[in-house]
Amino acid sequence: MTAIDRPAKAAFRTSRYDGIMRSTAITILVAGIMSGLAIPLPGESAALAAQSKWEIGDFHRSRLLLVAGEETALQGGLEIAMEEGWHTYWRVPGDAGIPPQLDFSSSSNLANVTVSYPFPERYHDGSALSLVYWGHVTLPLTVEPIDPDLPVTLAVNARFGVCDVICIPAKATMSVTLAPHSGDDPRARVAIEQAQRKLPGSPQAGRFDVESATLKDGNLEIAVRIPDADFIDLFAEGPQDWFLGQPQLVSHDGAIARYRLPLDGMPEGETVSGRTFTFVAVADGNAIEKAVPIK
Repeated sequence: MTAIDRPAKAAFRTSRYDGIMRSTAITILVAGIMSGLAIPLPGESAALAAQSKWEIGDFHRSRLLLVAGEETALQGGLEIAMEEGWHTYWRVPGDAGIPPQLDFSSSSNLANVTVSYPFPERYHDGSALSLVYWGHVTLPLTVEPIDPDLPVTLAVNARFGVCDVICIPAKATMSVTLAPHSGDDPRARVAIEQAQRKLPGSPQAGRFDVESATLKDGNLEIAVRIPDADFIDLFAEGPQDWFLGQPQLVSHDGAIARYRLPLDGMPEGETVSGRTFTFVAVADGNAIEKAVPIK
């Protein structure tokens, strides 16, 4: 059964999200007209060339977005919208789940694509801890063309999980083409910019920073300097093929939060020394990301 087979819930979520984006795009359009800028109407084909068609799957839909960047690189997004109560996974899914697997090899005039991830939420279902996005997420993409003077076709074969009580492996094949000097697409640009604002930023020394990660008694002991916040969290990404858990808060005294990450999932024969762990620290709606070499 797909989202199309369930019109009441799916239609509500579709119209609600699209309505928000349509309202924002109209605001941009009016501002452009008032300032004398030539901005295509949302209904014009040139404006919509930066959005692929929605790929409809079980309890979700997905699409690609692509707009011009400030320099030669283009800005894009992989957008996944799910029905209420459903979730998908961060790049490290946790104890259970399916991380996004994205294959861009069918693209043309593509030198490189970088996928970025907004910070997730912890979800414990009673037996396993997962790191998830609820309802809707856009993964920002930085798209570098081989020749910036030629059109870029961004194509992806995507695999990811969508889950509620049950989990469904999802597949989607999408593509979008953007030619140089194409008309702008306000709705796509707003969606991408909103997603980019949810990305972790750089550490802020003395205010918001992962200050240390040291090995002690088979665990990583992590000290994070946190600004004043009602909610804090820390996510960890270890070396590839290490199946680790997530840091647990041990203490929070003033500006310093201390976490412990057990290393039970470290492969036999491996050592931590010399490895690099990536941490994402969260304080309310803000986050930082830092790669920390372990000595």
